[in-house]
Amino acid sequence: MDGDQSRKQATGRVEDTRDKYGLNLREWTKRHEKSVATRLDQGEDPRRLLDWHERKLAWLQHERLIHLGS
Repeated sequence: MDGDQSRKQATGRVEDTRDKYGLNLREWTKRHEKSVATRLDQGEDPRRLLDWHERKLAWLQHERLIHLGS
């Protein structure tokens, strides 16, 4: 399931799991964490991966801060 979509509950109702800006933070975080683990397992340079990880987190913090006052 894509982290930016709704999910169907056991009751048959569709629950919108996204925040009001269209991001499902839990799913986004799961995908990011899985990506980091996979890339480490594939032998990617940890320093390069850390740089990528920090840029992703900076983007996420920026987005959340911008929308905090909205």
